[in-house]
Parts: sequence; C-alpha cells; structure tokens
Amino acid sequence: MSDLEKLPPTPPDHWHNQLADETLRQVEKDFALHGVTLHLQFIREDYPSLVQELADALEEIAFAESEKLPSILYQIDLNETKLARSLPDLEPTETYSFLADKILQRCFEKVYWRYKMRNQ
Repeated sequence: MSDLEKLPPTPPDHWHNQLADETLRQVEKDFALHGVTLHLQFIREDYPSLVQELADALEEIAFAESEKLPSILYQIDLNETKLARSLPDLEPTETYSFLADKILQRCFEKVYWRYKMRNQ
C-alpha cells in the first residue's frame, strides 16, 4: 500500500463550498458524457462524506465492473493502469472509496484550475 493515500480521504488544498459543489457538477458531467447519470448532493463541506456519497453511487452502478470504466477514467484523466495496480492492495470494501477519492481529487483539479484562470 505504499503508493496509496491514507484513508479516510483528505480534502484537496483550497477545498471550500463553491469549489466542492463545482467539483460534484464536474463529476456528474464527466459521467453523463458516457451515458451514466449520477445525482450527487452537496450537503456539507465534509470531504469524507462526499467521498462516501460518490463511493455509494459508484457501487450502486457497479462501476468497478462496468465496461464504461476505461472510457470514463479516460474522460476524467485518470490512469486506468495505475489505478488497476492499486486495487488488489485494497480490501473489497475500500475499492469504491478509493475510486471515489481519486475521481474527486482529479475533478477538483480541473475545477480549481478553471477557477484560477477565470479569476486572473
């Protein structure tokens, strides 16, 4: 587990309400481009709760076994090969939390840089 981040997940730097909400919309958009509808609710700024909400949604759609997994990870810009190497090191119950954390982290990066470029 050397290259795995510690659980519970920790929020990215600069995490706050506006960027958190925009991050969830980015996740929904990236999945929607591949015909997968997610309805994520931003209730609290609590990052571990958001990870759990996304993990539950991913488990509900059996994302880890989905034929759309590679194309959605590509859309999000996550390295499928690197993620696949990390998954065997996880307990089965941690798989969706791990994927949710990686997806939220990467979508946050997209939102953060868009926000920075817009506000220069």
